[in-house]
Amino acid sequence: MTDAIDGIVGHPIRKRLIEALWHSSGPLSARRFLSEYVDDGTSLATISYHLRVLERDGITEPVEGDENPVECSYVLGGPKCSEAVRRLGLA
Repeated sequence: MTDAIDGIVGHPIRKRLIEALWHSSGPLSARRFLSEYVDDGTSLATISYHLRVLERDGITEPVEGDENPVECSYVLGGPKCSEAVRRLGLA
């Protein structure tokens, strides 16, 4: 049976976001992720959406100070973060 964490880490964009956040030296915005990690035509709106989904699902937390969903930066954090990182084999 698949649980919520498997669904999160099994999604290719969300998996890449978690990996990028794990290896990033600081918070990551959708715009920064798009410019540094994406070369397959994925849109900025799509990346922004998936960052918000990861926040909703308890994997990321927004950095305070920016309400714009495209410019808002995120860090790994939340109640399901460590399990997601573990299942991806990052820790």
